[in-house]
Order: sequence, then structure tokens, then C-alpha cells
Amino acid sequence: MAEAMDSKMQESFKTVTFWRKKKEQEEFHKLFIGGLSSETTEENLRNYYQQWGKLPGCVVIRDPASKSSRGFGFVTFSSTAEVMLP
Repeated sequence: MAEAMDSKMQESFKTVTFWRKKKEQEEFHKLFIGGLSSETTEENLRNYYQQWGKLPGCVVIRDPASKSSRGFGFVTFSSTAEVMLP
């Protein structure tokens, strides 16, 4: 019985470790983009940054009341190598 619990705990630990490493790697794919104008859209941002690679994520942070850009956003590249912009 103790061996079965040990095995389940080890498997659970491996799963948590896998997802933690995956999350940490994804964080290195994301760039903060500041200094955006209030008219910036996700489409504008994506069109500019996709010249350096695939963008699975692109978001402009907006003011909830006015819906205009708050001046910053994030782009997420598909790999760490793409983040190393020239």
C-alpha cells in the first residue's frame, strides 16, 4: 500500500514538474511592449512583430471604460529564438 502511494506521489510530482517547466519556458517567449499609442490595435501590433516569427499570442491592454490602449501590451512568440530580436 505504501509503495502504491509512493508511486502515485512520484507520478504527481513529475506531472507538476513538467507543467512548471513548460510554463517557465513559455514565459521566455513573451515580450512586454511599452509606449504604444492609444490607437494601437492587436492587428497593428501583430503585423509589426510577426516579421520576426510566429505569434500565438498578441494583446494590447485596454482601459475598461474608454476601450483605448493603456499604452502597453504583450506579444508571445512560438519559440525563445524568435524573441532574440536583432
